[in-house]
Amino acid sequence: MSIEIKAEKISKAYSNSKKYALHDFDFYAKEGTVTAVIGQNGAGKSTLFKILSGTIYCDEGDLSVCGKSDLNAIRSVCSYVPETLDYTKNFTVTEELYFYASSFVEKNKVAEAVNKTCDFLSLNDVLDEKISSLSKGYRQRVNLAKGLCKNSDVLILDEFSSGLDTVQNLTFREKIKELAKHKILILSTHNLEEAQILCDYFYILDKGTNVFSGTKEALFNETSTENLSDAYKKIVLMD
Repeated sequence: MSIEIKAEKISKAYSNSKKYALHDFDFYAKEGTVTAVIGQNGAGKSTLFKILSGTIYCDEGDLSVCGKSDLNAIRSVCSYVPETLDYTKNFTVTEELYFYASSFVEKNKVAEAVNKTCDFLSLNDVLDEKISSLSKGYRQRVNLAKGLCKNSDVLILDEFSSGLDTVQNLTFREKIKELAKHKILILSTHNLEEAQILCDYFYILDKGTNVFSGTKEALFNETSTENLSDAYKKIVLMD
């Protein structure tokens, strides 16, 4: 199975509207890379992520995620980690992870999946804590842990670093780099410095359309800039 995502001219209109949330969008990502999707709120990032993760169908275009096009099949190879952790009230970390993993992992492999993930994200010291009592940093670790328990080939992170302090952010960056070695990793972030450090390839969205796609070297050359923030301003804010 080829670990890559190919999307050709995908579009999605708002419900009962001819206005597009995402229009005529081409996308490609492969194993071993970190791809950034950048844009202002309402640019179409969430719609793109929902399509790529098998949450919704595109209205037009063709999509293949690791060779799969059916929504159920796409969801089986893709993990989507939202900005805010969705958890069961009064559950401990262990209860939440076991409950989530049991929906995707064979029964006899759930414990192994959870234990491996908790070791990787250093969660073992809070396993018996209620999630509601955890700090923002630990909640984000639990959020990522839920995505990792599936051991999916595709990992999509939506504003994963929101609210983290400097030390927590640096830790997460190292984890992301390690994970990307054997996965397709896609992320969105408003922290353009972070995106420049972490990412190999960039898509810039504006009003549902793709206004740039390419490496940061190509982006800097096209905009005659030396950093992602200035390049973004030239392409979107000063358009």
